[in-house]
Amino acid sequence: MAFHLTVAYGMEAGKTYEINDGESCMVGRADSAQLQLDDEAVSWEHAVFHCEAGRLYVENLSALGTQLNGQKVSTRTRVNIGDRVELAPNAVVDVQGDDPSGSSATMLTVALVGFIIVVGGLGLAGTIAYKAFFDKPAATGPIVTQGNWEQAFQRLDRRLTDWVSRGLYPSEDQEILRNAWRAERLKQPKPAHDDYTTIAARLMIQPAPGKSGKSMTEVASPNNHPLGVIMGIHPNDSPDSDEWQGDDTYVSALVWFVRERMKRTTADATGAGGPGLGL
Repeated sequence: MAFHLTVAYGMEAGKTYEINDGESCMVGRADSAQLQLDDEAVSWEHAVFHCEAGRLYVENLSALGTQLNGQKVSTRTRVNIGDRVELAPNAVVDVQGDDPSGSSATMLTVALVGFIIVVGGLGLAGTIAYKAFFDKPAATGPIVTQGNWEQAFQRLDRRLTDWVSRGLYPSEDQEILRNAWRAERLKQPKPAHDDYTTIAARLMIQPAPGKSGKSMTEVASPNNHPLGVIMGIHPNDSPDSDEWQGDDTYVSALVWFVRERMKRTTADATGAGGPGLGL
């Protein structure tokens, strides 16, 4: 079985390396790296993937650390399709299966439709089956507006002010986040992206409130639901309820806010267009 290691975003977004059974893939800045990344936040030999007996593993080689789905990689760790490996704030690798383009799924769809049509005798049964297969409404997520992003930033800034007053967060980091948001509002994606990248790097070492020895990135939720809550886009989860007022919610929301804005400012700076937020 083959796996595809694809750079998720940043200046080298889309770069892919195929790793097959019995092979290894070094990721880093070194010329010898199979997946070479030109990012100063990445070590020369940062991490290595191994493919053995149809299974993929990742091993951290860098003092800067490697994270799998937001969790620190301390030992050789199993990696599954759909997982995300983070070497640095702007060096993230997504793991995909044999056919990342989806062509296999397309061929299966074509074959299934052909079978339905044949069985239906090209008649009414075939037409009904065809429509039942294709006419399903597309799945849609909540609509995210600029107002939602503004609400998220304001709520985060208030919580950061509280953390700063309690000595739980550096005031200079709060100011960097404010500068990044201000630069975005002024349509200056490059300085905004630089500031978000700085914050993302610091979140990887900034202790999380009440989580001794663990960074904010380590304890953040594996999905961006807490960010959606403080944005106010989940009708069943109010950001004002006690359930979502804890520091854990805001740690996760902060990490995901920075990640999402970093991706968008990368796209704006390169003219690639911003990705949608799956909330």
